[in-house]
Amino acid sequence: MDIKKKGVIYDLDGTIISTTKLHEQGWQEAGKSHDIDINQDFLRNQKGMANETAAKMILGEKFATHGKSFVQAKEEYVNKNTHAAGLFENFLDAYKKLKEHGVNVWVCTSARRDFALSIYNHLFGLQMLKDNTVSWEMYKHGKPDPEPILLTAKLMGLPIQDCVYVGDAYNDYLAVKSAGCSFIYFCRDLADKDPRIPDDAPVISNHTEILSKLL
Repeated sequence: MDIKKKGVIYDLDGTIISTTKLHEQGWQEAGKSHDIDINQDFLRNQKGMANETAAKMILGEKFATHGKSFVQAKEEYVNKNTHAAGLFENFLDAYKKLKEHGVNVWVCTSARRDFALSIYNHLFGLQMLKDNTVSWEMYKHGKPDPEPILLTAKLMGLPIQDCVYVGDAYNDYLAVKSAGCSFIYFCRDLADKDPRIPDDAPVISNHTEILSKLL
């Protein structure tokens, strides 16, 4: 069977690895250290964003004076607790099948490279992604800007139309659509589906389901 796309670009947090709660706890810790209320709207809206972008959203004018320490507090908590991250079931099975069909697989993340490498070293089987990851340091404008998606496709050597992005956040969807790329929504529990993502977006709750979307 022929695969409809030549490249699959994965988000990292919340898509390949189960770190949604870890990042939320990191923001909560940063909020406590700066006496800032971290509400549920912020936690929902920051998914898929780079830490600096999310910090600007919650701090506003205070970002100029408190942004660096606020982000640092969040990142310190997350980096100390990377052992809490888990690999979503069946990702490695899906990766193997995609590679067998000749599909180029990369990761495009809002996380810093040192965090991604820590995850790859911690979780067995992800080391092959080290050289195929676009991280926060490699672009100027993070999601929902399309720049990270377009850069990843360029490094893959593929037209953006030949790629599909798999992500779990509304900011992923916005970036992907602005880039002119196809999108697959990874949502393990449909009861938690983000209503901002249109119903016509393909959804998978298990990574092996991606194969049926691409054949």
